[in-house]
Amino acid sequence: MESGESRPVWFVFSGMASQGAGVARHLMRLPAFAASVQRSAHVLAPHGVQLVHALTEAPHAAFEDVLTSFVCIAAVQVALVDVLRELGVRPDGIVGVSVGEIGCAYADEALTGTQAVLAAYWRGRSIIDAKLAPGAMATVGLSWEQCEARCPPEVVPACHNAADNVTVSGPVAAVDAFVAELSAEGTFARRINSSGVAFHSQYIAAAAPLLRRSLERVIPAPRPRSPRWISSSLPKDQWDSDIARLSDAHYFVNNLLSPVRFAEALRDVPAHAVLVEVAPHALLQAVLKRAVPAT
Repeated sequence: MESGESRPVWFVFSGMASQGAGVARHLMRLPAFAASVQRSAHVLAPHGVQLVHALTEAPHAAFEDVLTSFVCIAAVQVALVDVLRELGVRPDGIVGVSVGEIGCAYADEALTGTQAVLAAYWRGRSIIDAKLAPGAMATVGLSWEQCEARCPPEVVPACHNAADNVTVSGPVAAVDAFVAELSAEGTFARRINSSGVAFHSQYIAAAAPLLRRSLERVIPAPRPRSPRWISSSLPKDQWDSDIARLSDAHYFVNNLLSPVRFAEALRDVPAHAVLVEVAPHALLQAVLKRAVPAT
């Protein structure tokens, strides 16, 4: 790259595990951030969500509830985008992980702030109301191909995080057995806190119709996704498909159920890009530095 050449700015939106107690306490000192959070709080209040309390005062245990986690992640990401917009920082590219794609949609101006926080709310509400069987997730030090070959029948690769790191989903006993098997042979494997839900797998399919109905009300006139938003919930050969065209209920239901292809999506990030992780907590720094080392 020539000296002085401008570098493209990419926003990266983290997913679950980026939330936690007091995540926004200090950020609330920023007027633009606080005003955005108050707008989101007003939207969520009729649903019984005390957003400001959750972001500033709630204990860590409160985030065991997926609904609280999702609305806090979305509200913080919306507010951070609002702060960046006020500073004149707008993205040339956008990519996200799991629920972080709701933040992508807001940054892409394909969802309003109101729609974004309500989409997060109904994502959590649908998981709760579906009364799913207990599930689990684990992060393992295998490639995607190794995972596909080695996962027991009940365990599925759910998130492709990096060349040698995958998150798997499945029933609790099956995931624990797989973690024990890999650990015994010296391969990295560790259960992660997914609030007892096997995300991005067939095990949460019962939540899909509930989420679809709710999102169709929240997003009655879907907007198109722009080319700058790189999908991590669809394989690259489907980026021009009908499901990829709109920021709509269909897209976000697929996002909930389908594997996260984050490692593949990062391949489209230019090597000299400036990456801005938009999240309550900088969760993806190690992954990003390995995947796009020149940034």
